[in-house]
Amino acid sequence: MQEAEALLKNIDPTIEAAKKLRDTSVAHLDRKHITNPASLINNSSMKWENIEFAYDIIGGVLVETGKL
Repeated sequence: MQEAEALLKNIDPTIEAAKKLRDTSVAHLDRKHITNPASLINNSSMKWENIEFAYDIIGGVLVETGKL
């Protein structure tokens, strides 16, 4: 379990960026997002490599703990 916690700690910045994006953009879609949806992607602090890395870590932790 300590190994899983250490791995999850590595993706803290990605988790925080995802929460910020959720709270500031996705949860509050307004006219600017409807008329210019690319702004959600272009102005995001999220990088696809970080998202994929986080996905792999979370999936691995779930498999290791028997939750997946």
